[in-house]
Amino acid sequence: MIPVHSFTDLITNSSTVIYTYSDGALKACQEMIDEFFKEFGIDKKCEDVFNLVLLMEDTDVYGECFDKWLEENGIDPDSIDFEETMKKVRSGEIEKPKWMIEAEKPKKDHWGEPSRSSTNLYISAKSPENAPLAKLIRKFLYSTFHEAEYNG
Repeated sequence: MIPVHSFTDLITNSSTVIYTYSDGALKACQEMIDEFFKEFGIDKKCEDVFNLVLLMEDTDVYGECFDKWLEENGIDPDSIDFEETMKKVRSGEIEKPKWMIEAEKPKKDHWGEPSRSSTNLYISAKSPENAPLAKLIRKFLYSTFHEAEYNG
């Protein structure tokens, strides 16, 4: 048996929600790809071929920190495109800006406990010939799903 994902189930008197954290997937994916390359005699590492980026699923949290960063630094909101920045980070084209790293820190929920958003692991090929393999890895990592969520 190979557990692909782990889930934390939170059941309250009014809802059932599944939060998925992919934190461990980043390092595990790198190690798996490195081992595949080693086994097949490919003299490369994961980082030579792919960009792996872990991001929160809820981009609203990033947006709030982005807006705060713009305001604190006196930057014209029209001078930087938030969606374009997110796209560049997701693809590995640029590193996560400080405001994104700040957004990812756990926040206190309404019970005063540290809480954070679900995360996703993004993988992209550094060259077009490796794009099909990146797509297969992504397909494997996110082959699980949940049918329904009840909040009420």
